[in-house]
Amino acid sequence: MKNQNNQRLQSVLLAAIATIFLLGASYSAFAQGIGAKYGSRDPITCADTKAPVKGAITAALATQYARCAAEGADRDNIWLLEDLKIQVGAATPYDPKYHYPADIDVKAPVYSLRGSYKRYACAPISDDKGWENRGANCTVFYNTKATGVCFKTNFGDWYCGIGGNFGGDDNLTEYKMRPPGFEPDAAATAKDKSTATAKNNNQPNAPKATANENKNENGYPKPDFSEMEKFYEIRKMEYNIADGKLYFIAKMTNQNNAVEWSISFYDADDIKLDEKKYAQVVSGEYSKVGDLAKFYFYLPTESIMKRVTKVVVTRNIY
Repeated sequence: MKNQNNQRLQSVLLAAIATIFLLGASYSAFAQGIGAKYGSRDPITCADTKAPVKGAITAALATQYARCAAEGADRDNIWLLEDLKIQVGAATPYDPKYHYPADIDVKAPVYSLRGSYKRYACAPISDDKGWENRGANCTVFYNTKATGVCFKTNFGDWYCGIGGNFGGDDNLTEYKMRPPGFEPDAAATAKDKSTATAKNNNQPNAPKATANENKNENGYPKPDFSEMEKFYEIRKMEYNIADGKLYFIAKMTNQNNAVEWSISFYDADDIKLDEKKYAQVVSGEYSKVGDLAKFYFYLPTESIMKRVTKVVVTRNIY
């Protein structure tokens, strides 16, 4: 009898383990499919939002619930929170003058939140020629003084929201950023390495490229002015990160409109991170071949510049 009970118990346990495994596999496959369209990690979800059943909510749980409430995907974007930091304030009674959802438990206390975050809005990745945005398909909204709230619903679940409709304005926006969890295309990376290896094997006496051969003393890449040099003699250039500009001095050698230029910034995967149009003249206008003038291009934000490995100046053709 005892052996039969043991066998029955083992069968139940094995069935339970198999069920858990299948559910886990199903969830994993579902999770891996959400972010793939955007080249990002998957949104965080909360299976249970009832803790704590009694007492005040902790900062750790408030952070978790706020991410679960904010992250997700719609037809146009995936929304993800990074670097979320939350502090929980003291409990206050429900106040009907605030616009809380209809399912709020009016008998339970409400907890105010403050903190900061980076909110990513990432478009689907595209490999179309002329509009390849992989690895640069996100807009990032920074909120360093976000406010929010945590409350309980009539069903005993916690809801926490921060920023957006809950308060605190986004005070910095960056464009063409990498999604959280982005991984460069492995096949493309392997192809590039294979091509580079074959090239080096065919040129055994060629000098080895160094990581800094195309960078200035501050570690920023030297711009490729080759197209502009058809019209100007570039005398000097310098990055001024604090000023947000790339300055250069040039002498006109061929008549041309000085503002018909763009500057593009690329990362190590040759993905365009940003583009600025129109070189600006610093001091006055010039009108003839032989004139020297100082120009500048605007730079991307400093965080983008840290990822830039190639800078190219091109002529705008209309």
